[in-house]
Amino acid sequence: MNDEIKVSICCVTYNQQEYIKQALDSFVNQKTTFNYEIIIHDDASNDNTVKIIKEYAKKYPNLIIPILQKENQYSKKPNSILEFCFGKARGEYIALCDGDDGFLDKDKLMEQAKILDKNSEISLCTHDTKIVNDNGEYIENISAYPDGIVNIKMFLNNSKSMHTSSMMFRKKDIINLPDYFHCATVGDLPLKLHLLSLGNCYHIDKVMSFYRTESKGSWSLQEKKDVDKLEKNHEMEMNIYNMFNQKTNYKYDELVKSRILLKEFNYYLKTNNFDELYKKKYNSLYKKLSFKKRLKLKIKKIKFIYNIYLKMIGR
Repeated sequence: MNDEIKVSICCVTYNQQEYIKQALDSFVNQKTTFNYEIIIHDDASNDNTVKIIKEYAKKYPNLIIPILQKENQYSKKPNSILEFCFGKARGEYIALCDGDDGFLDKDKLMEQAKILDKNSEISLCTHDTKIVNDNGEYIENISAYPDGIVNIKMFLNNSKSMHTSSMMFRKKDIINLPDYFHCATVGDLPLKLHLLSLGNCYHIDKVMSFYRTESKGSWSLQEKKDVDKLEKNHEMEMNIYNMFNQKTNYKYDELVKSRILLKEFNYYLKTNNFDELYKKKYNSLYKKLSFKKRLKLKIKKIKFIYNIYLKMIGR
């Protein structure tokens, strides 16, 4: 084993004292024939997250590189926290994982690095992911693609997506990131679009990481509780797709427009925006819904109208 770093694990965390040990344990327990490093960026947590990171950094001084912010950077520029990690990374490849998620397979880094080593046309390697709840209990597996090549067209055509904790890619491919990355509030979507515009993805049909849904402070939980954040995230996604379309000279114009249509439809489903949902342009998507789902929508619509009526008569 030489001294060069092959893979940099980039992890961002904020107020995740309940989960960060599990994430760090899953990182340090990776089995490799090469050197790797763990760059963990804490965005000025006010719980015990920093204390835990320092304990692990002291225990694994040759493995863990902490970036401990005194002021919250996400509030200033959301994706700057990933760029702090990328700037410190010495590895040929970068693997991502948030502080409330983690790796499940001790050979994850080895398997993904082997694929990138053998295939120069591959710009991204991903795999299946297990979804767990806040307590770590199993919900389901994310299996967006079969084993093998995934290109940009397949990605834009698929309503599902590979999870952040499954991503590994070349550092050289993220040195000059496009504008649509910098304007995003979360970095995984613009990263996937950027990397898939450079080459294909190789997806491994094997569960090698877990994703904790609606954990404390997570974006998914914030969206569920705050309609304004859900709206802002939707607008941000639409902006990313439009900027990507422009950046690629409208090479995937029809696919991008179809993706935007689907995202809009799903957003109106979440927000019970019936005026938009039943517009003609969403007819084909509406017909794809199960009978049970359409029935629930009808009931919700009637209740929605009834609630408006009650407000109008002052009840």
